[in-house]
Amino acid sequence: MSENIKKLRKLVVELYKCHSLLDKTKMALVLFDIGGSYVAVSSDADKIYLMLGWEISDFTDNDGAYSYMVISSKGLHILRYLQSNLEIHKFEHHCHILDTTVTSSQQALDYMRLLIGHTELCYPIVNHYAAIEEVGFIREVRLSSIIINAQTVSVCIDNGELVELVKNHEWNFSHIGLTLLSNLSDIIQEQVLFMVDLIQVKAQTLKKQRVQNTSLYELFVHKKHSSPHDTMVFIKVENQYITFDDDAIKISSLINNVLLYECNVFGLRGRTVALLSILHFNTAKKDNNCIVIESPIDIPLYMIGLKESFLNKKCNAEIVFSDVVVRKQKGGDYIISANYNGINLPETPIMTTIGGYYHNLPMCEEKKAILFSLVHHTYDHLICNCISENL
Repeated sequence: MSENIKKLRKLVVELYKCHSLLDKTKMALVLFDIGGSYVAVSSDADKIYLMLGWEISDFTDNDGAYSYMVISSKGLHILRYLQSNLEIHKFEHHCHILDTTVTSSQQALDYMRLLIGHTELCYPIVNHYAAIEEVGFIREVRLSSIIINAQTVSVCIDNGELVELVKNHEWNFSHIGLTLLSNLSDIIQEQVLFMVDLIQVKAQTLKKQRVQNTSLYELFVHKKHSSPHDTMVFIKVENQYITFDDDAIKISSLINNVLLYECNVFGLRGRTVALLSILHFNTAKKDNNCIVIESPIDIPLYMIGLKESFLNKKCNAEIVFSDVVVRKQKGGDYIISANYNGINLPETPIMTTIGGYYHNLPMCEEKKAILFSLVHHTYDHLICNCISENL
């Protein structure tokens, strides 16, 4: 048992004594202010669980059984919003209690749900994996994003599958739900202020991010233009390496498990980024000419806001298309068309942001990769179904 848990349990025992002396006829929800956070014990912890579904902690010792819930400042904000009859009692406590439990994650997520109104936040997650125990095996999944709105919070895993963590106040306490919540705790505690900025001052935060990312991209372009043609340029951000454009496409095709991301920048290029770990980078420099630039901006990687690219999704390379074209329609929308074995496939709309970016690209490896992914993501399922029906 950690020292932090020992201190917290000792504190809860003392709070139980204080709780027993309170006037229960007031029917108020009681929290104890321990300096920086708050604690609900016994029946008051139960009330919060029934109202909001936040997980209760409990333990037993020689004197009996104890239950409690640590409430953050964000959790207090929610309780004040929902509970008019709330009492806070100051408790002299000089030991800092660190709480990174599932409960603290629930409170942070509920706080953002309270702020978000009628909008939605799709928050990208970079380089974070979770091991989920299935029947007879352990499944490793990649956490791709958190999707938050007023009614629900979901996690996108492997850039495709959605797992709902909460709907209204019904939390997903299945094994996978608890595993994902637990794995998100560190991310939420570190990044919650940035996430709140994306909710409350979205336009300003995204503009600042775009300016910052564009300066990194311009640094890449400047070094690329002054380097030999076959040299790959990387920018080191924290303990990771990023590269852009055709270098990103090239390195992702050379090294397994190097993922591509979309980057928020100004200008016609710089959207496609590859992210490499130290291990990936050491592999890359064995067979390639590589130059590394230290990022001049002291920022954490998450503030770059790298969103997983659709280019990571697997395609059936055995299916060969011809006459593949992306066209802009009169209304400004984009469609894709292609031919398979002499048959013209139906014209299909694609996302305007992708279509516009594709059309503005010069002939390059990035443009080829985007077209390849677009046509396969659009038509692979159709072709596979037709083949199955003809068998």
